[in-house]
Amino acid sequence: MHRLIFLFAFFLFSTANLRSENTIPSSSVPVKTQDQKKIPPDKDIEESDFVTLPIGAVSGGDYHVAAENIEILGTIEGDAYIAGMQVFIDGEILGDLLLTAVSATIAGKVHGNVRFVGGQAIFSGEVGKNVSVVAGSLQMQSSSVIRGNMTVLAGTTDISSDIGGKVSVVATDVRLAGKIAKTLNVIAGRLRLTSKAMVGGDLEYRGNQKAVIDPAAVIRGELIQHRGFFSNLEGSVFDRFLRGSKILGLMMNFLFTFVVGIFIMKVFPRNLKNAHRIISTAPLRAMGMGVVLLIALPLASLLLLMTVLGAPFAVALLAINILSFYTAKIFSITWGSNFLAHKAHMRAGPITVFALGLIIYYALTMIPKAGFFISFAALLLGLGAALLGRTQRQFF
Repeated sequence: MHRLIFLFAFFLFSTANLRSENTIPSSSVPVKTQDQKKIPPDKDIEESDFVTLPIGAVSGGDYHVAAENIEILGTIEGDAYIAGMQVFIDGEILGDLLLTAVSATIAGKVHGNVRFVGGQAIFSGEVGKNVSVVAGSLQMQSSSVIRGNMTVLAGTTDISSDIGGKVSVVATDVRLAGKIAKTLNVIAGRLRLTSKAMVGGDLEYRGNQKAVIDPAAVIRGELIQHRGFFSNLEGSVFDRFLRGSKILGLMMNFLFTFVVGIFIMKVFPRNLKNAHRIISTAPLRAMGMGVVLLIALPLASLLLLMTVLGAPFAVALLAINILSFYTAKIFSITWGSNFLAHKAHMRAGPITVFALGLIIYYALTMIPKAGFFISFAALLLGLGAALLGRTQRQFF
């Protein structure tokens, strides 16, 4: 069940800006006791209800963990890949942090980049490089310091921290009470600058309401306001995407699938390998199991909703239904990508192969009529292969 925690968060909030495969390192096992001070790298991910890296503990190499509650109080010498419900980080991460959670607080120090996808994010620590956030709400407290740039796609965004680079925000509400060293670009329903706000470069704002700027706020560059979300667009690539909701939706869907695919490839390689083996050896069986799941899971949810005691389980099962149906295609796409790369004798990293396969998949799904059957077949094949691969791993 814990394997689904971060995937559910990714379903709710999609993201982009992942590094290439040349910079994604190997995995390691976190520590859960005070006795171990140095944690060697390993192949598996730790799963539990509660995981902590205690004060004084050092994780050598990269660190992977998925749990409901996670505390990072020690030191991680490499990159950190963290997924949970509640996450609290007050330690030190010498590499990058890739985090997804329902609620996360980053109060420690991250020397590299931070990429967050989830519900609520609170920053009160220090980040040495860039920050990318896709969240329901974002709070950058006054104690936090971001040395590089920041990119945000969120609901409510409150920035009271000091940011050393430029900031780009797409949100419903934005409040700035901190200092931004370079330019600030905002697309939002409302924008407010308090008396403590300072923008070192230009401030460009697009929104339905006029920005509320305190007279004491400092804008060293030019203030550019565009009334209306799509008014006065200048014809940039990003602006043209915003004009077409279908194109924007397709791009977000592509990026979401890409990010989740990387997580599965990196964190759960054995599950992926087992699913690929099922697709290669028993595709019809996988397809049949996918049909069964497609009918059985929604039906079970509806039956549970009809009972008082079963209602809470029905809600959880519905969430799993949505999650499963949306991510199952990844198993089919990755298998197809590897198959085509092998036939073409392509010499490339697994993420490059996956990216190319994903582009081909989405191009095929755009074909009228045939695209629907391709996406539906990928869903059924992925659903069945994921379940069969999982059960065979457990019992055999």
